[in-house]
Amino acid sequence: KLAHIVPVKRGNITLSAAEVEAFRVDYGNEKSFRADYANILMLLVSYHARMLLEMDEYNQKSTSAYLWKPHADAMTYLVNSFERLSMEAEQIKTLARQRGLQDKATAVDASMEKVKKIAQNVSQTLQAASQSFSS
Repeated sequence: KLAHIVPVKRGNITLSAAEVEAFRVDYGNEKSFRADYANILMLLVSYHARMLLEMDEYNQKSTSAYLWKPHADAMTYLVNSFERLSMEAEQIKTLARQRGLQDKATAVDASMEKVKKIAQNVSQTLQAASQSFSS
């Protein structure tokens, strides 16, 4: 009933119906569009959650001498690897549109937008951190 609300440290992440369904299905090692679609949605949700958690941990530890560093490194990795994930998501979205599956393309687009927003926040946090450490 409340599968769309995922509790995380200091809050909740709300999943769309498509994201919930992606986590419910099990395509194993199947090589198909539906498996790729579910996998990309799960990856997008995972990136979203991980970025939120790493940014929260970074903000909590930003005043310490060194405890912030692993979280900054993790955020840097997530932002940098998100570009590759975005390209994969665009391919799935294009394929969905070609097959007439507009609802699936829209679901990928919505998930991408959530991750893009948090990625922008993470990038701004990292830029602010690099400016404060360089001055």
